[in-house]
Amino acid sequence: MVRFLAGLLLLGTGAVAAQDAAEVKKAAELRWAMEVARDFLTAGTRGEYDQATVLLAADLKQALEKSSEPGPTFLNNRFTGHLRSAKTWSFGAGEIAPDMDESVHRGKFSGEAGEADFTVRVAKEKDGGKWRVNQFTVGEWKKQPAPPGK
Repeated sequence: MVRFLAGLLLLGTGAVAAQDAAEVKKAAELRWAMEVARDFLTAGTRGEYDQATVLLAADLKQALEKSSEPGPTFLNNRFTGHLRSAKTWSFGAGEIAPDMDESVHRGKFSGEAGEADFTVRVAKEKDGGKWRVNQFTVGEWKKQPAPPGK
């Protein structure tokens, strides 16, 4: 009976350790994906469109090449057109898919025109396992109300 209980205890401890290891891996994957999204936005807001283009997923690059906005043009249009008045940007909490091959990062651009929400989706490549941006969208600018008393 004692051996049986000891076995159950070891089995339970092993399951907890495996769950903890899975959570650590999930957090590490999310952090890495967030850094790719951060590098993408940093390059784009600095006008380094070639650098930002390197971080785009191959599928997105191919789709853009077939459109009227090839990679660097797409980024130039988004960052200089839609985001020219952005002074700062920040992320909210990111989320990662259960199978840890895609993450989504939402945030806000802020500037004189107010605020605009954005979404950056980052996916892990099937070949090589690198995280790459596979979607970048920016919402409409919303004027912030004036502070009280002004």
